[in-house]
Amino acid sequence: MSDQGSPGPRIRAGQPGSPEVAAIEKLFEEMIDQQLEKVLTIANSIRPGMTRDDVMQPHDFKDLGGDPIFNLEDGILAGLRAALAALRQNIYPALGGPTLERPPEFPGGFPMPPED
Repeated sequence: MSDQGSPGPRIRAGQPGSPEVAAIEKLFEEMIDQQLEKVLTIANSIRPGMTRDDVMQPHDFKDLGGDPIFNLEDGILAGLRAALAALRQNIYPALGGPTLERPPEFPGGFPMPPED
């Protein structure tokens, strides 16, 4: 039985900071940036003048929070961010790398809130 095509050994061969892991992280960051632009475009079609910060607080704008298309695309953005966080939190330690409490900044320029 061949291990060819099995992701296990290939994933374990990479280390945090390796080209393989960096490529995965870069892909997630690019998808997050692209989805953020899509969310921002939709937000501006609903309410002109919206900023990146505004779309991070959609509950402050009833017309955004009530729009099903905005909510769908915003949910996709949240899922991509959660997947990147899971990669950093769970995959790195499995590869022998550091355990990250949280990324210092989300892709897209949103700083993480300070820890209490």
